[in-house]
Amino acid sequence: MAKAAGLAARRGPPPALASNRSETRLIRGADFFRGDFPFHVQRMVLRRADWQTPFFRRRDFWKLVFVREGEARHLVNRDSLRVCAGDLLAVGPEDETAFVVPSAELHVVNILFRPDLFPGSSYGLATAYPELFAAGAGRAKRFVYARIPRELVRLVDGLEAEALNHAAGFEAVLRLTLAELLLKLARLPERPRAGDRREEILARVDAELLSDFGEPFSLAALARRAGIHPNSLSRLYRKARGSTLSGAWEEHRVEKACEYLASGELSITRIAGEVGFNDLSFFYRTFKRYRGLAPGAWRERRRPA
Repeated sequence: MAKAAGLAARRGPPPALASNRSETRLIRGADFFRGDFPFHVQRMVLRRADWQTPFFRRRDFWKLVFVREGEARHLVNRDSLRVCAGDLLAVGPEDETAFVVPSAELHVVNILFRPDLFPGSSYGLATAYPELFAAGAGRAKRFVYARIPRELVRLVDGLEAEALNHAAGFEAVLRLTLAELLLKLARLPERPRAGDRREEILARVDAELLSDFGEPFSLAALARRAGIHPNSLSRLYRKARGSTLSGAWEEHRVEKACEYLASGELSITRIAGEVGFNDLSFFYRTFKRYRGLAPGAWRERRRPA
């Protein structure tokens, strides 16, 4: 029966293509929930071309994200961790999150809900997840469950199928299935990934490179915050990411500069400062190296005819 549910879920409508261009910081459950049933399931595809620059978002609901295909860096409250197929992410209303997608596509299943889906903190969830039912918002105490067991993948499949089919009693089945998923997640032991120390350093550096765009590049500062010698950090980053730290810094800043240029609201001098270039001529040279055009010419080509 679980196998049939999984098949049914995959025969549903194609997943939506997710956009990363919105500046919206708060996403509201009212846009997804129907009536007084605070639950929604959605499948989405995040494409690399649209998910290179992170836009942090918050929500007024809780969310589980199951990664079906691909890999990404998941940024939560400025921490970062590599996630891949089979991982499940927990996100609370107080969590600020973003994705950076290096693979061609990232396929995810989003399970959105509010705690009042479970009347009276039922099913023992209040004990397993006290933060879920605390007054106010909350943060997920453990936001990545690595490579969840097949048993839990089948529960995700079942939630998709039930939400799609709307058979008699589907609301009760969805409550019970989600409660089972949450309780079994709470039982999972901590399973550190291989090379966690290295990944922790890389994740911290990635988060630094993708934030504080107005700060100039400093290898010494990055290494100090990552707790590693600058030379060791340079070697580690080049081996793991295939580029130098300064190159990665420049590439992210040029990408951010393109967003400012496309909006057409700021001068080029102001944009250079906003993305961390104190030397305007260096900004021009760097931008042209990555985009093949000077910033002004690039902006003109983006203008509608």
